[in-house]
Order: sequence, then structure tokens, then C-alpha cells
Amino acid sequence: MKVRSSTLVTAAAAIAAVAVLKSFILFQVTATDASLQPAVQRGDRLLVSRLACGLSPMARLTGRTAARQAQWPRRGSIVAYQDPLASQPRPRWHSSLRLARCLSLPGDTLWLYMAHESADTLRPRPVWRPFIVPRQGRPVAVTPWNKALLANALRMHEGVNVCDGDSASLVVDGQPMRHIVFTQDYVWLSARGDSALVADSRVFGFLPTRLLAGSALCISYSKQPGTPPWHGYRSQRLLRPLRPQTGSTPRAATPPSHRP
Repeated sequence: MKVRSSTLVTAAAAIAAVAVLKSFILFQVTATDASLQPAVQRGDRLLVSRLACGLSPMARLTGRTAARQAQWPRRGSIVAYQDPLASQPRPRWHSSLRLARCLSLPGDTLWLYMAHESADTLRPRPVWRPFIVPRQGRPVAVTPWNKALLANALRMHEGVNVCDGDSASLVVDGQPMRHIVFTQDYVWLSARGDSALVADSRVFGFLPTRLLAGSALCISYSKQPGTPPWHGYRSQRLLRPLRPQTGSTPRAATPPSHRP
């Protein structure tokens, strides 16, 4: 009886340890599309760390800037996140999360390629426009080209009423504002492919860091989709590390499709 009781205690402790590990430290996400090729292929199982995306108890309890910054993902890293456009928000530990690269962090200047209205309305001239990624407590100036993104973030994530003002202002809760101060940190996510098929910041705009579930560390293993359980494993992708893609100035090729 003592041996049996000891075995049950050991098994319960092991189950509890696995549950704590998956809930607070590491979990696994399956890549279901080709939006992150060539680094990630369909069927890859990514090992994701929760500790890299704002889940530190110190960051949550103190709210200090240094603690928050220490928990931001690295620029160019692959992150798992909750889709802000999902009809029913899923818990952070749900296996059905989306994957994308974190192109810009809070406070970064992001450049988007946008159509510029000119005298020749039939042939608009595309230009690069600067966008400040909102950072908690820092004012962001309203411009004719960033109004839509700011208004979208205010409606979706800040819980305020907002409508259009003049060319360089928004009306927030009845007050015209030329500078917006956000209560959360935001990032800009990027994935390859048509924005109609791949959900990233081109579709939903700035994403608050609270919706980040974790940062991908490596490919734990890879399996060809549609193959039986005993076949289709890609041994050459086993434990392949996922390194951030670094560059100079963060740029996105197309503007977001979400409009206020």
C-alpha cells in the first residue's frame, strides 16, 4: 500500500509540474500555414516561452517601465498571440494561437507604404509614411495618415468612444485631441502572404502586448501535414533554433486594411 501511495503521489506531482510548466513557462504551437516561410513550415511544432512576453509577475504587479521592457519580445522574433478579431477571446493557454513576427516594439517608428492622394486622383503616388507604435504613457501626435490606426486601437483596446476630427485630430469621448496617450504598450506584427488570408497588423492594426502569449524559441519537431502518426517526421528540423530577423528601419510593404 505504501508503494502504491508513493507512486500515486509521484504521478500527481509530475502531472502538476507539467501543468505549471505549460501554464507559466513553456508551451507548444503548431504552424498551420506558410506565412512564416522559410523559417517556419506547415507542420512545425514551435516551443514557445511565456516569460518573454509580459507574463512576469514583477511586470504585472509593479507596472514599472523597466520590468515591462524586460518582458517585451525581441524585434524580429516569432511570437504567438491571441487574434484580437476573434469572435470569442481564447485563454492564453489555448493551443489555437496565431503566429507572426514582431516587427516593431512600443515607441518604435514604423514606416508603411501608402497611396498618397495627389492632383491626379487616377494615379495616386505611393509614399512611405512614419507611424509611431504606441507606448504606455507617451503621447502620439495625430496625423492625416495615422488617424485610422490610432482610432482603431482606441476603439478595440482602450475602451473609448472616438470619431474623426479635422485632418490632424480625433474626437475622443467628445474632446478633440491632437495627441493621444495610450494606457497600454503595443507592437506591430507581420506575416507573409495576402492580408486577406493571413491575419497580422495589416488587418487588425496595433496589437497590445497583453495579447502576446509568448516568444518562439525553437522548432521542437516537425511533421508533414496529413501523414499518419508513425510517418512524416522531418528529422532535419528537430530542435532547430528560431533566431530574430534583425534589420535597420522596420518597414511594412502595405498599409493596414482595417479602417475606422
